[in-house]
Amino acid sequence: MAGEDGQGYQEDPQQRAAQEVAASQEAVDASSKASYSLSSAQTSSAWGSEDGPEALGRKASEMFNGISDVLSKENALIAEFETKMRQAMTAIKETEADNERSFQTVNGTLQDLAGSEQAQALASSMEKAGFKPKEELPATPSLNPSAPGSAATGGGATPPPNVPTQGQQSQI
Repeated sequence: MAGEDGQGYQEDPQQRAAQEVAASQEAVDASSKASYSLSSAQTSSAWGSEDGPEALGRKASEMFNGISDVLSKENALIAEFETKMRQAMTAIKETEADNERSFQTVNGTLQDLAGSEQAQALASSMEKAGFKPKEELPATPSLNPSAPGSAATGGGATPPPNVPTQGQQSQI
């Protein structure tokens, strides 16, 4: 469950990381556009028409085009990563909410069962048979999942009155 031993989705750090992904994408996009502009600037008016300088200008243009292409592909990959990261963030939050609802349902069902007529009848029968429950122990994190620092959240799990638990039965 969320918060168990520091595990679980943590919104603030994840949002800060998501902002870094967006900033990276913007930086790569700006670099790609700048490389394309540098490629376009490699004109014959800049390099002249002599064979050596003209060849160097053409190669420089090809290099900047290549860099722009690589950066565009990297940017597309970053965009896909960001989309999948946000989908995962949403799925994790939904899963944690589903888990919490399931826990609450199970915990409520167990509490209802513990206080049922059948549980009370069993406790009464056991008491009449000589099994005497110990006094209720104070709630501990293992018996009270809603206690601060406990492993799970939502609702207490104290045993019903007069129902002995493991280790509390009288010796026969």
